[in-house]
Amino acid sequence: MDTLYAHLHRWMAEPFVWGKSDCMLVLADYLIALGYPDAAAKWRDQYDSALSCQKVSGFLNDPAGVMGEAAASIGLEPTSGPDRGDVGVVRIRDQDGIKLMGAVCLGKNWALKGEYTVVICKPLEILAAWKVDRA
Repeated sequence: MDTLYAHLHRWMAEPFVWGKSDCMLVLADYLIALGYPDAAAKWRDQYDSALSCQKVSGFLNDPAGVMGEAAASIGLEPTSGPDRGDVGVVRIRDQDGIKLMGAVCLGKNWALKGEYTVVICKPLEILAAWKVDRA
């Protein structure tokens, strides 16, 4: 099993926890497994709810900006044509409505760690994506 699918299985096995295993931090964990530095070190264990996530990181108001800063800090370059293994911010519709989430590209579909389950879907929109060279 490759690193990407190993991480998707891990995402399925552990609960969504703000500040520990949310949509942003599981992407950082995936990148760490590929040999990148921790792009989310300054946010780990710093929040425990959506509100405190927003206060600490600004992710809910500007997810592409926050992920862009984190991606740049570890040398990831933006891409307009994401491929399997690349990371990004996508707009999805789930049971709670439309959300912006950190996700990993699977090809035509994207995977993300939702609050209730791992979601694999074709997003409504890809807001931003970054090339992952070690995937």
